Amino acid sequence: MDEQGIIRYKPDRRGKPSRISLDQRISTFKAALPEHAGAADLLLAVKWIGNVGSHEDLLRSRDILDGVEFLDHALFLIYETNHDDIERRAADVTARRGRPSNGCIADSWWP
Repeated sequence: MDEQGIIRYKPDRRGKPSRISLDQRISTFKAALPEHAGAADLLLAVKWIGNVGSHEDLLRSRDILDGVEFLDHALFLIYETNHDDIERRAADVTARRGRPSNGCIADSWWP
């Protein structure tokens, strides 16, 4: 959501940065970018699955897989990546055996 301009922090009453909850950020994302309302609803479902997984011992494998599918679809709705492009990029990564390509930011510190 950072890339979409949804802030992480806001000043508290003393003016110090205060973290905005994920729930509030998703709500803000949905209101600020109504064209992504469907993605926001999916992200909220993923958040709830993550909360249960973090704080309770109730998740089943199917719940986790649902969360992955929801996240995948939300990202698709937001970025609408072309499937051919994904396959091409995956082939490039495989050809490089996972090493960064030239021009990667990591090149500046990669030995």
